[in-house]
Amino acid sequence: MKRNKNSARTGRFVLLPPVKGACQECARFHDKELPHDKGSIFYQMKFYMKTGRCPGWKDAMSHCSDEMKELWTAELNKKGIGI
Repeated sequence: MKRNKNSARTGRFVLLPPVKGACQECARFHDKELPHDKGSIFYQMKFYMKTGRCPGWKDAMSHCSDEMKELWTAELNKKGIGI
């Protein structure tokens, strides 16, 4: 089986890459400066396959600027979601 560079594999499970133009980490369409979609099953599975653990909001925001992280953290806190 030929693997795409964006596919992930563990045991017998293979994630197919996201559609063209979508974020290759979370399979959603979002601006690059925004966090990945932590709720995306694709993101959760790909992250788990890479790290062996489930992603949190810090992981979803790890590529963001400090300003974006602060903004998202404040908004999540307003909703009662601790980081």
